[in-house]
Amino acid sequence: MHQNKQDPNMDYYSRLTMCRGALTVEATFIVPIFFLVFCSFLYLFQILQEQRQIQEQLVTVAERYESLGIRTPILQTDRGDKWLVNWKISGDSGTCECIWRKSVPMIGEWFQITLYQRMPLHNYSGHSMISTDRAADSCVYLARNGTVYHLRLDCTYLKLGIRQVTGKLVEKERNRSGGKYKACELCADGQQLTAQMQWYITPYGDRYHKEKDCAGLRRSIRKLKKSQVGDLPACSKCGRE
Repeated sequence: MHQNKQDPNMDYYSRLTMCRGALTVEATFIVPIFFLVFCSFLYLFQILQEQRQIQEQLVTVAERYESLGIRTPILQTDRGDKWLVNWKISGDSGTCECIWRKSVPMIGEWFQITLYQRMPLHNYSGHSMISTDRAADSCVYLARNGTVYHLRLDCTYLKLGIRQVTGKLVEKERNRSGGKYKACELCADGQQLTAQMQWYITPYGDRYHKEKDCAGLRRSIRKLKKSQVGDLPACSKCGRE
């Protein structure tokens, strides 16, 4: 009886072809899934970066509210996405929060990640944010030979306002403090008050001058730190404003 013997080489090649076919089918399913998972992880890192940007902006808008009382309504990321800011203020404290959603690409809109970011804050009180030490050492103005310091450069006591007076009328003039004018020791000492003489006075001075360019009519003003004026008192006009 004749028996057919199978060729061993043919059996080997047949099994090899079947294995290759199985690997091709598996690769058809595995490779797309691998790329899908890989791209999803990359997108998650992008979401984390966007989350950091939003948190930094929440810190900025919270500081702006605490210092200026301004509520920022919308945040915008570098990608151009805009998200609403919810403000919850109660008494002297509150929060500003942002709720935003992102969908993972290639998975679909049905799969979304919801993120809640919140920043606590203190209510705006309207008080100055300048520290006491900084305010205490602010700049002041001091005239040459002055006995008081001024808080404002445009203080009327620092403005000379030179005015011309004729003859003996200077004896009837009074300064803003109600005082009389006396002869300037530099330019008018020993001068006779006659009808033809011209004199120069200032609203807050106490001397009348013969020369308009008298050194007594020139005022040199220095800008100093308040800590540099020592025990000098403040100006009775601008120091009370």
